[in-house]
Amino acid sequence: MSIRKTFSYLFLFSLLGLTAASTKAADEKTSVTLYTPYTQVSVPPGQSIKYSIELINNSDELRNEPIRITGLPRSWDYSLKSGNYNVKQLAVLPGEKKTFTLDVQVPLKVNKGNYHFNVETESTNTLPLTVTVSKQGTFKTEFTTDQNNMSGHANSSFTFKAKLNNSTDEKQVYAMEAHAPRGWDVTFKAITSKWHRLMWMKTAPKM
Repeated sequence: MSIRKTFSYLFLFSLLGLTAASTKAADEKTSVTLYTPYTQVSVPPGQSIKYSIELINNSDELRNEPIRITGLPRSWDYSLKSGNYNVKQLAVLPGEKKTFTLDVQVPLKVNKGNYHFNVETESTNTLPLTVTVSKQGTFKTEFTTDQNNMSGHANSSFTFKAKLNNSTDEKQVYAMEAHAPRGWDVTFKAITSKWHRLMWMKTAPKM
């Protein structure tokens, strides 16, 4: 066999090997698919987002896929769950799919804009997601009331309903104080809800 023929065979075998390796890599990359219909959502600061994501096995083999989140801002919290369990890896039978949830907590202390991150598997399958924060985080406490003026007789009692909303990114302790005219009594009553406290302020002149 001539040197030229030997070199041609070696080159052909190398080319076939590279083609096979490339095909195998492509098959592994497409053997699983990550899917969710909500690839871009718009939320205000402090909102929790729940994604339902499908891990689809397109191959004829059992796939045991680690799942990771990349590109998420450091101050954002997230969790991966399937059923009642926190998960980092899912096994999927050939031709089947498993559903898991991704919970993302957008912090209150966040700038308005678009934030991009990925859900990835070991086989380099990537699901890109985008969260649009619809407004600038306030980073402050809000104390508001719908009605701040009332009228009545000299011996009347007046009840004001106010809302105290902690829009900072930390737990706060508040002290309530009223500056009423001399001789008036002022009392406070708090009603706790999930997001704020309702303050009932009752004022009445001393008789």
